[in-house]
Amino acid sequence: GSFITLDGDLRLEPVPPLASHLGFSGTYDVKPPGAGSHDGLNRQHLIEACVRRFLAAVAATLDRGGADVHAVTTPYQ
Repeated sequence: GSFITLDGDLRLEPVPPLASHLGFSGTYDVKPPGAGSHDGLNRQHLIEACVRRFLAAVAATLDRGGADVHAVTTPYQ
């Protein structure tokens, strides 16, 4: 992946009357730039896309009632 570690907080909060809010905040450490690496802006966009995909998978799993938890824990390529 694009980062070495990701440390974050995932929050699920009720929103009346029958909704919820899924939130995430965190920090990450990136791999040192190497030959052919993305520039800083492209790397930032790639990391943000990875986090968005993770949140979308969590939201989809919650929508299904929590079934298929493996889909959330599978790393993205």
